[in-house]
Amino acid sequence: MLTQSGGSWQPTGNWWALRDYADMTGTLVDTSGQVGSTAISASVDRSAKRAVAVICDSNGYTGAASVTFSGPASLPWLANDGVVHVTVHRIPDQAPLGAPQIVYDQNVSASGARSPCRSRSGARTTRSPSI
Repeated sequence: MLTQSGGSWQPTGNWWALRDYADMTGTLVDTSGQVGSTAISASVDRSAKRAVAVICDSNGYTGAASVTFSGPASLPWLANDGVVHVTVHRIPDQAPLGAPQIVYDQNVSASGARSPCRSRSGARTTRSPSI
């Protein structure tokens, strides 16, 4: 979870992945579950105004993946004028890892947009109202 680096304890990729799972607040929602070695968990949180999906692959898959949140347009608290803000973090399996890498960060249409995702060990996709 933590590794010593430069005389202090630093987080690893595993620490960030578990932190993302801990940040999944609100209500867990149905997902495709596990397909092969890739698994996904997701939640929506009305009070935090966000939806979060955590995608992990136990075999270290590094290709492209697509995540679709069905129905965000029907959640007025999530979309702002039909637009949501999508942030995708890549969480490599490395130690130390000062922070996840932001690989996608932009506003997209709430009606059927997909979020691209490239990851080695895991990724976090967050949707929130656009600013």
